[in-house]
Amino acid sequence: MSESSENIYHNTEFMAAFESIGANCEFGFVKDWLGHKSGSFFKWTFIWHSRDVARIINNDFSGAYEFNNIVPSEPHMVRDSVYNIGWHSKMISAPENTTDESAPSELKFVASEAERREIWEIEYEKVQFFIKRFRNSLASGSRIFVYKPVNQIMSDEDVASLLSAVRKNSPNLLLIVKEASEEDAPGTVKELGGGLMTGFVDRFSPLERAYEISSECWLKVLRSAFEKSGMQSTVN
Repeated sequence: MSESSENIYHNTEFMAAFESIGANCEFGFVKDWLGHKSGSFFKWTFIWHSRDVARIINNDFSGAYEFNNIVPSEPHMVRDSVYNIGWHSKMISAPENTTDESAPSELKFVASEAERREIWEIEYEKVQFFIKRFRNSLASGSRIFVYKPVNQIMSDEDVASLLSAVRKNSPNLLLIVKEASEEDAPGTVKELGGGLMTGFVDRFSPLERAYEISSECWLKVLRSAFEKSGMQSTVN
């Protein structure tokens, strides 16, 4: 590989072609490692199921992150109960006190409603900014949307639904990343047609330590996907 072609894998144009759509923060840390620290709607979210991503895109993010739909998820995370998407938040929660030790503890917000509304207004404004940015990405027709399932075996229907959502108005591409197997070597990418690719990494990050990425293997996948996408000519 020539020096000039090698350099495209370390510039912002290369990494800007890729955008996370879940399911957790791992790909966000990959982008940060490669120097592309710009935020995006799904970059630091937690997604329980790919159909929730497809649904919020198909609904054009209508009603996303409305105050009355925000519930505790983890002490420093909240969940939109309509779209079932989790965000890091300063609306902190803690286990609710109960006299029944056998009962499962439920999380409850620590701050009052008035205090939470002040925090929410700031976070809501940020969410709206990233929604606008994501709409622009969808409309561009030049994005490779990356989805890494967490605790989900995607059916053909799940894949088709997600692919349709990211390509409904523009010819974007979908890259679904999985852990490698005997049949699919780490660092490789398969083109499946219709804008769909599957990439394989040697391992995923531990769920609680998403920052422990297999960085070089992820880069191999991104290089291969980028070359197969035909977008390389627009960056050289």
